[in-house]
Amino acid sequence: MLPRTDAAAGELSRICSPQGSVLDAQDTAPLKWPHALARRGARLLDAQCWAWGQDIRREEGNLLLEYGFTRLRAPEGSGGCSQYTLALDEESIIRIWGFGVFAGTREGVYLNRFAFVPRTAPRCDAWDASLLDSQPRALSLEHVGAFLDWAVRYESWIQERLGERYRPMTLNRRSSAVQPDLIAGWRRFGEELVSRMDAAPVEA
Repeated sequence: MLPRTDAAAGELSRICSPQGSVLDAQDTAPLKWPHALARRGARLLDAQCWAWGQDIRREEGNLLLEYGFTRLRAPEGSGGCSQYTLALDEESIIRIWGFGVFAGTREGVYLNRFAFVPRTAPRCDAWDASLLDSQPRALSLEHVGAFLDWAVRYESWIQERLGERYRPMTLNRRSSAVQPDLIAGWRRFGEELVSRMDAAPVEA
């Protein structure tokens, strides 16, 4: 089954695009936002990475491969994570690992699963987080918005493909007491991210 475009597709990437007013004064300094917002993003991404892991290990078949991702396993003996890559168009990709996600073209933004601090990173094969975590902070929201928009589309596809009970069931396997609604959570996060771009910085 091919993924369907969600009704809200494009909205988060539109409001986070370089032409959007939120970036007019943000193109020469690293992105900054409140600790609370960074923590919320990390909680959502941690849950999303868990969800992808459950989709990969699904007995009936790997949902990431069904969606259109290609898989590249880590070199034998490296102890690293496999990486999954999805082409969004001729240049743009989403790439995910157990430790985080990359969105962009030849260069883009990397987000660590446990620290939602966007970092400018090259498009590269990576088997652990060390190289990507050392990259500088991102200067714009462009690729962050693209990831948020895609995450909503993916979770909407999951809901269509397997019904409304599948995702809560997979998230309930986590030890965390609170399991987020990923579709609503990513939408709210994107809206608040744009509205609070001039707030206090996240510490390094």
